[in-house]
Amino acid sequence: MTPTPPADGVLGREPVDVLRAWRLGRGWAPHDAARSLGASTAEYLAWESGTEEIPDAARLLLGRRLGVPASAALPTAARRWRVDAAAEDGCASLASLLASWRANEGLTQSAAAGLLGVSSGAVGRWERGTVPSPQVLARLAALWSVDRAVLRAAAGPDPIRRASSTESSDATPLVLARLDRGISQAELARRLSIGQATLSRWESGERTPHRLDVLRIAQALGMPPQTAVSLFEAYRPHRRQFAGRLPGLALLLAARGVDEQAAACVLGVSDAALRDWVRGARPVPVVVIDGLSALVGQDLWPNLPELRRPLRTAPAPPVSALAARRQQLGITQRQLGRHLGASQTTISAWEAGARPGRSWHAPLARALRWDVESLCSALGVKEPTRPDVTRCGPGDLPAVLRDLRESSGLSRAQLGRCVGVDPRTVGKWESGAGRPSARSLLRLAALFGVPSQHLARLRGGGGEAWRADADRRTAVRARPDSVGARITALAARAG
Repeated sequence: MTPTPPADGVLGREPVDVLRAWRLGRGWAPHDAARSLGASTAEYLAWESGTEEIPDAARLLLGRRLGVPASAALPTAARRWRVDAAAEDGCASLASLLASWRANEGLTQSAAAGLLGVSSGAVGRWERGTVPSPQVLARLAALWSVDRAVLRAAAGPDPIRRASSTESSDATPLVLARLDRGISQAELARRLSIGQATLSRWESGERTPHRLDVLRIAQALGMPPQTAVSLFEAYRPHRRQFAGRLPGLALLLAARGVDEQAAACVLGVSDAALRDWVRGARPVPVVVIDGLSALVGQDLWPNLPELRRPLRTAPAPPVSALAARRQQLGITQRQLGRHLGASQTTISAWEAGARPGRSWHAPLARALRWDVESLCSALGVKEPTRPDVTRCGPGDLPAVLRDLRESSGLSRAQLGRCVGVDPRTVGKWESGAGRPSARSLLRLAALFGVPSQHLARLRGGGGEAWRADADRRTAVRARPDSVGARITALAARAG
């Protein structure tokens, strides 16, 4: 169950008043409050009437219900420690005050941490000089019955937290109201069901909450709605003022020879922010106009209307013949890439001047409804010529196969699918590490439109030897004891 925030003034009342206010605030009968504190009805009535002292176990439970330490909720005169007495002994720092308080009360670091709702390690760090959070200072002030300003002065400057989020002159009323109740920023944001960054903007004055949010703040802090509204009457959001978008700064800085990176260092901003300012992508803040005026050597305030004008558009880069043909056909780069099986980045690179491989010439020409000669002239490359197989000699088969494949616009994978072999096998043929079989030669010859005898001659052994090898394979398949003959005989018998 989420602890109920204490009402205004609960921490300063007597234990009897705290018990009665807590029970009546819940709308409980005495036996309901007794059950919540783990006691009988008679014991609770004795505590509320003041005839008996409330035990420590009941104090701890009540502190959890109220969301404050037990000693802060129900302090006792016998155990109340005076900071003034410790200060008279020369203990001026908060670390010394904590150590003196623990020694006077006979508490260990774990016991003190239990009273404050923190870990024992945190108490040890505070006694070594670490400054506690404002919420812990509020708990200590309530526990020791002193003003928080005394403890804030004893803690010294906080090197971690901003002055606007602590009890200082820069703190807004919302921050002070939250610290008065010992609630952290994360806890209040969780109660309001908003982000901590949003609450931080409200507390710093950058944004003003909606009126419905103000009512939720009043409920979360346990204050009247009129009091919550008054928290935001003392300040107004500090909005940044801008001079507008100034795209003319780019030409002005370039004419003065000012480096953008050096200008960003002088102005104390990032390179990306200055780059957006000078190109008109973001409005320029008013606070940097004087710094820009000093960089360019002239007063920019009278020239702001001229700087707000858009830059003169530079002449468009010349469109390549490949891009002009694609635009003429009314297709996009993505559509052309999908048709060819290439990425849009590849098509863009080709149109920018990159030369596609020879295997792309034929499919690209077909996609653009050109012949290969027109495509090569548009790309500024020499048209691939088909090798003359009749003039090649034995041993030239790898180079001939590679030239035939590239001139046909096929990749190794495509050629492998047409022939029925793996692309790595095609690579071995073109590198000379392997030779195609007689069946593969027949398929290659039919694919490229080349006589099979010429490819067999290039393979080695001459056309006669290749034909003899093919006849030998045919004779083997026709033998009566071969697998093919047996299958044919079985089929004839079955018929």
